Amino acid sequence: EIHERLVGSEMCIRDRLSEYPMPWGPGRTLLDMILHRGKINWVVARILGYESFEKEMGYDEKEAEWCKKNKSALWQGMLDNGHLDATDPLIVRSYIRKDPFIPIMTGERTPASIGVWMGILLIDEYMKTHDDVTINDLLNDTDYRRILSEVDFKP
Repeated sequence: EIHERLVGSEMCIRDRLSEYPMPWGPGRTLLDMILHRGKINWVVARILGYESFEKEMGYDEKEAEWCKKNKSALWQGMLDNGHLDATDPLIVRSYIRKDPFIPIMTGERTPASIGVWMGILLIDEYMKTHDDVTINDLLNDTDYRRILSEVDFKP
């Protein structure tokens, strides 16, 4: 059943990503990528009724625990290192790709696509404080800098 849900989740995410593609162009940042992917995954988690965002991401218990334990340090590291504004593909990929070993946490093994998971948390916080925003509004909104500015995010 878990495998079927993950396959369903992946298919649903791919469908949403093709329906709401990431706007391409110069200056696309890590923030743009994690919030774009985060909103898609947030919607999929709602549609498929996942009990946690970690489960929607396919994380096992150990990875979910890592996320809970390290989310503040991960976020602070992203801020301190200026990674949210990064356009360098190597930095962006280190947060987005499914490779679970990225050098952003002092060489520690991190769950795959950890930036997408962080994006889901940001979108969740945004949606909790914006009752007037529909899912359709969210999916069509690409002003990620404004979304971040309207969230008091303290993981």
